Amino acid sequence: MVDPRPASEIALHAGVSLSSVYDVVSRYNRFGPQAIEGHEHGIRRRCYLSREEEAEFLKPFLEVAPTGEICVGGPIKDALEALLDHAVHHSTVYRMLHRNGWREIVPRPALPEAKEETQEAFKKTFRNS
Repeated sequence: MVDPRPASEIALHAGVSLSSVYDVVSRYNRFGPQAIEGHEHGIRRRCYLSREEEAEFLKPFLEVAPTGEICVGGPIKDALEALLDHAVHHSTVYRMLHRNGWREIVPRPALPEAKEETQEAFKKTFRNS
């Protein structure tokens, strides 16, 4: 109302699609300012544990990593199911690990001290049956 412009110009200025502009205008016309204020996307509405509880739950698993042990999803899933007293899907565990900054680390495909000449010699002398 302060600076009326075509929806295409608003979309270009705001960096959204034209349909998004029409959607916001429609919601504003139907429900007023409260329809577009405080609309919180991305909040966790259904969760088993809060972010702080998740971090606390994962702390024992993080402490075994420096000792050389590998942290895998199976034991973490079992511990979470024991804590919650019901079964959870494995994707729940992996999303929780991702939210808390864990990442998948896999072994290298080859040893760093491997000698390429030795490997090539082995390939030439090894018989493919």
